[in-house]
Amino acid sequence: MITIISQKAANTFHPASNPINITVNSNNSGKCNFRYVCDIKINGTSVFKDKLFPDPATGYGFFQLNRIIQDYIDNYITKTQPTVYFNVAADGSAPDAVVSVQCVFGEEYDASLNCSGTISQYLGLATTNLFYAFNGAIDYESFLTWNYTKYMANWSSTPANTLFLTNSPREVEVTFNEPYYLDFMSLIPPTIKTTSGVGYVAMRVLIKLKNGTVQTNLFDTTSMASRKRFRLAVGPLDLNRITGMSVIDDNIASYKVCLVWAMNNAPAKPSIVSVLSEEFTFKVVRPKTFSTRLGFVGRLGSPESFTFYHRNMASYNITRSTYNKLLQTNYNGSLTYQVGDRSASTYNMQAVENHRVSTYCNRDMSEFLYEMWLSGDVWVYDLPKIMCFHTYTDGLGNLFFVLDTEDHGLNVGDFIFFTLMSGPDNTYPNPVKKVITYIDGRNIKFGDLIEIIGPVTPIVDGYSGWLHKDTSWRKLPIVISDNTIEVKQKMTKPIEYTLSYSAAYNKYTSI
Repeated sequence: MITIISQKAANTFHPASNPINITVNSNNSGKCNFRYVCDIKINGTSVFKDKLFPDPATGYGFFQLNRIIQDYIDNYITKTQPTVYFNVAADGSAPDAVVSVQCVFGEEYDASLNCSGTISQYLGLATTNLFYAFNGAIDYESFLTWNYTKYMANWSSTPANTLFLTNSPREVEVTFNEPYYLDFMSLIPPTIKTTSGVGYVAMRVLIKLKNGTVQTNLFDTTSMASRKRFRLAVGPLDLNRITGMSVIDDNIASYKVCLVWAMNNAPAKPSIVSVLSEEFTFKVVRPKTFSTRLGFVGRLGSPESFTFYHRNMASYNITRSTYNKLLQTNYNGSLTYQVGDRSASTYNMQAVENHRVSTYCNRDMSEFLYEMWLSGDVWVYDLPKIMCFHTYTDGLGNLFFVLDTEDHGLNVGDFIFFTLMSGPDNTYPNPVKKVITYIDGRNIKFGDLIEIIGPVTPIVDGYSGWLHKDTSWRKLPIVISDNTIEVKQKMTKPIEYTLSYSAAYNKYTSI
């Protein structure tokens, strides 16, 4: 008979990179050639049978599962930008960012007295609780007291302070064309909005304008599959593209994101009943001359990101093989050569693109940023190019937007997001995205009128700001070249970090 001595509680969550152990005992452990048999099931499917001799001192079977479970754990980072605010953060089939685990125990032994008999198996004698393993790694000194329930969301009107799955500082800097994502766990998907008088889960975005005004925005949940792990799209690029207007622009100093329980008061506006998660603050900064935004999978399995603002120094590491061939060849029956023929020839050429970037950050970010160097999945965001502009009106009354570069890559028919600074009369229109109708070098026209949100204030001469194309980011995989990272600590002065990385693919070369 198999007895389970120690196991994981039902419906609990455990980081796959840390120990996941189960202890069993049998009253037959003293028999000849005895071994415990553990059938490990991932997402309900048997994937591995582990056999273990009993511990000599206790007779117990100490099964260590995490190395097996890790084979069925993988990052879940989409290669395109999300189109809704609430998204799943797992695809539902192993390997995945979170999987269900259950073990069925049996035993095998030789029932003879002199150990000369046949070994027989007795399977399916005991079954553990079903629990979940997720892509995560907790530090040695924190693991024994780490509590997964702090990261588990429960959907009700009861206030809660669920943590997002990140070790990042809870205040980060972002600019207008940058994405950002926050993961959280739950046994069931967030409650969606239905009929009037019924509560639901929403994402609250509390926007603080530079003039001190505070605006509250609620973004509704969308119906999602039950994946146990979910993701919010909360970067300026995400909010603007999903909403279809410049929700986050230069008029905004910062914004805070959290999950709330809201009440559907249709036809009136919904109201917030309670807060369900911690608040994450995004400080909106203006674009810099140089920027390289890197993404990486953090130690809790979530996509993290950070921007380096100094010049990106690129180089190519080239390897080549050469051989010497006969210089002469047949020219009209004569073995000779012409100027331009070669003897030394190149083959097997390979080139790897290398980069070096640096920037300054504060102490809180410094103490978190080492996770980028520890990540096995790092990438560079290829973001929509953000460009400066100013406006002018010609003698015919046509309003033009003049870009700071002719190398803008825009075409008639492209949709554009605007981020306007104050105009000459200190007004501040907030335009929705508009389609380009005319291009002449740096001069771009969007038609006779610009639609705006809020009070109607026409855009005239003297406005300036930034714009970028309405397009998704791309993910370019890289490998960090640095083998050592120093966690720097300063109380007040900015801390400089430098990162060296290589493209995770070879540069194509001509034959």
